[in-house]
Amino acid sequence: MTRQHPHGFTLPEILIVVAFIGMVLTSVLTVSMQSSKIYSRMAVHEKAEAVLELALKRMEKVMREAMFIRVGSTSTAVEIALPLKDSGGKIIPSSIEVNPTTHAKALVRQEGKHICFFLGRYSTTNPTQAMPDGVNGNTIFMISSGTDATTGTDIISAAGTLSSSYTNAKEIITGINSVPTVPDPAHPGQALNAFIFTYSTSGTTSAFQDGLNSQILRVTLTMPIANGPSGEPIHDQTLSTQFCLRNFESLN
Repeated sequence: MTRQHPHGFTLPEILIVVAFIGMVLTSVLTVSMQSSKIYSRMAVHEKAEAVLELALKRMEKVMREAMFIRVGSTSTAVEIALPLKDSGGKIIPSSIEVNPTTHAKALVRQEGKHICFFLGRYSTTNPTQAMPDGVNGNTIFMISSGTDATTGTDIISAAGTLSSSYTNAKEIITGINSVPTVPDPAHPGQALNAFIFTYSTSGTTSAFQDGLNSQILRVTLTMPIANGPSGEPIHDQTLSTQFCLRNFESLN
């Protein structure tokens, strides 16, 4: 007589399988959620970085043509004097005597339009007015004096200050953060965005400089990032660029 074994699963076996499937699903769900958070952070930072890069490129294009540079006393404004140009956009040179004995001459550029970038905000009573504000400002504006074919007047005063408001300002970037939040590894105790515009010479650390042969111009912008999808904080996005400028004269 042949004994037949019963078919099917016992209750302990079913519970073990269900528990195993639950563990697998939990692991997959956890990995998926973490990946989603990482992707969200990356997407937010990439968008902010693209906006900052565009603003830096717009300013850098002007700054690389500079004859003179002046940085405001709070380092939230910078003035650039561009070379004088003719109607065709070519730089107009001027000859000067460099050796009174031999009467040797050299061609130099002439001073033309002045352009100023500054941190500020729109007026609450007049939305067309841009007001310099190094504390509560969240927008970089651009204003100019003179034209390509005429010499502009100084925008930042010798004391490093600006007028209280401007009606002809153009917006370069808005939504940036003027509060220092990112430590500068090269300068312990300082923040990368503590100074939006820094302009320095060897052996000089003053916030306001308009001297001869200045070399390094640095621009740092920070855009605050809101909390993530689950409320977790995300670090602000900061971009900085610097380049060497040569052959300057003093802007007095």
